[in-house]
Amino acid sequence: MTHLLAMTLALLLDALLGDPRWLPHPVRGMGTLIAWLDRRWNQGTKRRAKGAAAVAVVLAAVYGVSALVVYVGYALSVYVGVAIEAALIFTTIATKSLAEAAEDVRRPLEAGDLPEARRALSMIVGRDTERLDEAGITRACVETVAENTSDGITAPLFYAALGGAPLAMLYRAVNTCDSMLGYKNETYREFGWRRPAGRCAQLHSGADDGARDGVGLRRPPPSFGAVDLVSRCPPPPKPEQRLARGGDGWIAWGAAGRDEYIWRRRL
Repeated sequence: MTHLLAMTLALLLDALLGDPRWLPHPVRGMGTLIAWLDRRWNQGTKRRAKGAAAVAVVLAAVYGVSALVVYVGYALSVYVGVAIEAALIFTTIATKSLAEAAEDVRRPLEAGDLPEARRALSMIVGRDTERLDEAGITRACVETVAENTSDGITAPLFYAALGGAPLAMLYRAVNTCDSMLGYKNETYREFGWRRPAGRCAQLHSGADDGARDGVGLRRPPPSFGAVDLVSRCPPPPKPEQRLARGGDGWIAWGAAGRDEYIWRRRL
């Protein structure tokens, strides 16, 4: 019950504050720790063991500190505990900032200002946006919003409901490890390896190219998120109204089922 109350307060905080730059963010601390371990351990021999150890250190530190802070809060008072949990969960979600980022792309796109739409899109995607036309901008924006809906909303709340703020923070640590170490290049081929022990750094959902290598913390939330999203898209009364209504719920369900099938075939 306290987890649900903390989640509700966290959503209210997010609706009011969004992601203010002046507020210290735990992810920055996680990133600093990961970068420090990367510089110290991603060299020499036994990089696979060092990579697995680096991830274990990060996850243990994040979960341990979060659990300790929450425990002390509840030991003082249930109100203090709920407030601390709400504050921590608030730092793991990005509902308002994601919506604002999408709106920053939509407004110039609807006004026909493609250069400004490309510039706004470049702030939220990693790809080159300079040559994208209107359809490409729309597709890229929808894709990144869908992916970040899972990473920044569904997944943190899913784990907060299961294990409170410490588990939500653990998920955020996994996500941060993946974004900083999960590359298939020469630098991270060993340190960020994608097999058994090193896979704890990846723990991908079916949303990205690591899906074929395993499952983990990032797998269940996208499935629930997909059901939630496509259930909001009812089929139009008549087939000819599909385009006018902006889509077809049956097509959405079909796409979700297809992606799930493809993901399972890759395991």
